[in-house]
Amino acid sequence: MLTQYGFTDYGDVPWRKLDRKQAIGSIVHEITFAMDEDEIAFDLALGGAMDRHADKVNFHAITDADIVPYVRAHCKFMDESDFRTFPGYVEKRMIAEVHGMRYGMTLDRAGMLAGRPTILDYKSCYAIEKSWPVQIALYALGTPIPTFNNVAPGRKFWKWERVIVWLKPDENYQLLPGGRRVSDPTIEKRDDEVALALLRLVHWKRENFGRD
Repeated sequence: MLTQYGFTDYGDVPWRKLDRKQAIGSIVHEITFAMDEDEIAFDLALGGAMDRHADKVNFHAITDADIVPYVRAHCKFMDESDFRTFPGYVEKRMIAEVHGMRYGMTLDRAGMLAGRPTILDYKSCYAIEKSWPVQIALYALGTPIPTFNNVAPGRKFWKWERVIVWLKPDENYQLLPGGRRVSDPTIEKRDDEVALALLRLVHWKRENFGRD
């Protein structure tokens, strides 16, 4: 959806460079999933992910040095923050429905951060992208908030917070509330409106012009 309406455009990025970066991102996601969800040791998770992506690893000459800093940045975030993942909300694939409109998505993480229900999306890109706020707005709009009786008794929440965890190649990370450097609830509300408008456009186009 984001590409169809110009929110993301990698047309000027050489194919080989883009494919390599996507492969690195996939491997990082697989390793952090194995560590967080299955409690697999770092070295074993790294070896398994590299083996599963052997074709891409060999083609692009990807080494441990391309992967490890991002994973260590993730580990640093988990050690330094109070984030606690909800069971089953690591790399959670979903079919969301908002106002009768369905769309697919994968949540990187959802849980409690600073006492609030929060959706996290991991990025290992070179720079912040303008599409991130709309992407995570779609995640937040389409994800029901679980029951919190076993997490925060007596507390009720009316919405998800959403945060980009920007993993850096120097083993550090940066939190981007709402997908931006500085939190702005007013702009985030507009992100919700844009996300809904985008979703409506996609469905309207399919309803009126077909799926092709």
